[in-house]
Amino acid sequence: MPAGGTTTVVRESGGGAEGAEECERDVIIRQQVSSWRDAKFRNILLLGFAFMVLFSAFQTCGVIQTIVLKSYFGDDASTLGYTSLAILYATLGVANWFSPFIVSLIGPKWGMIAGGLCYSLFIAIFLKPFYGTLYAGSVLVGVGAAVLWTAQGMFLTVNSDKQTMART
Repeated sequence: MPAGGTTTVVRESGGGAEGAEECERDVIIRQQVSSWRDAKFRNILLLGFAFMVLFSAFQTCGVIQTIVLKSYFGDDASTLGYTSLAILYATLGVANWFSPFIVSLIGPKWGMIAGGLCYSLFIAIFLKPFYGTLYAGSVLVGVGAAVLWTAQGMFLTVNSDKQTMART
């Protein structure tokens, strides 16, 4: 199959054996296009499932972060979770300016893998939290989130065509 998954049907006029070859060629080309679309659809489904799993874990941590940190560090850490999330989203805002460059260098697939690993490391920090690792993890996930969301947008664009681009 040609790169990019697009094929052109060349019609030849004629009868007999040429007509049978033409019909067979049309069937093969339709199968290639169908297979290409099915692979892209599978990519989108896998992307949705991966994001569901990743963000179920991350949003759970975000919601219970202050409670967990307060129980671990005591009452003096009552705003630690809020500070961590503020650092995360401030870093995300700044990192959004250079994340397209990173994604163009490493590609959308590796960008999503790198971003997902950053989120996973941030979640793992809650196994044994420290002030330094919590703040460093917040910066790391802020950069990782910018790369992840930029890569996700590029991945969706690559796996879409004119019929699926405007789907609601």
